[in-house]
Amino acid sequence: MQEPQTQLFDLYRTGLRTMNDIMKSSLEASERLQNQQLQQVRNALEETTRSTGQLGEMRSLDELMAAQAKLAGSQVQRTMDFWSSVWRAAGDSQIALISQMQSFTSRATQDAARLAASGVASIGSAARDAGSSVREAAAQSERSQQQHRKAG
Repeated sequence: MQEPQTQLFDLYRTGLRTMNDIMKSSLEASERLQNQQLQQVRNALEETTRSTGQLGEMRSLDELMAAQAKLAGSQVQRTMDFWSSVWRAAGDSQIALISQMQSFTSRATQDAARLAASGVASIGSAARDAGSSVREAAAQSERSQQQHRKAG
């Protein structure tokens, strides 16, 4: 049976570990989001470079208008992809955070229950010891009175 102080220490340590796990998950989610954004910027740069090269080859207004429409559609698609990835990363972060908090709550509840059970057991043990001491004192008193009556 652990002492309450040791159990409180373990509970505190568990809380700190959980806090660090949550921070790590948050930082990893930020890293993933930034990597996705960086990849989208690289793709946009490549497409811009291609578009610039193609503009020099265009010979008619119709070709320029078609290229502009294609470029605008591509930019809208990239914008939608960007915001989709932002919201997906935010959702993934929330799921990870909720999962970790549920795990922490479960562990903390178990630790608190063990701590309470230990306290109850300690109180029960102390009460038994006190009861035993009272019985022992009563028996000693009874023996002393019997010896006093025999002597008198």
